[in-house]
Amino acid sequence: MEQKVKLFHFYRHKSDLGYIAFICKDYCTMVVREEEDKETINGVRQTKVIINRSEWNFMESVKKEEVADVFPHLKIKE
Repeated sequence: MEQKVKLFHFYRHKSDLGYIAFICKDYCTMVVREEEDKETINGVRQTKVIINRSEWNFMESVKKEEVADVFPHLKIKE
């Protein structure tokens, strides 16, 4: 049975750790790094990876507390 990924939930896939930013029928994108960049429209530069639907079964759900240090601007610890 195929795992259903959820927007803005945290996952580990292979060596990547991040949260889902986009989902469609064929793939999803996972944000694996964010950093402040005042030259961008929203002030944050993101690095994303594409995960094909056939790989969704290999994604492991991660508690957001585990990624607090990776995404400090999300204020997860508060």
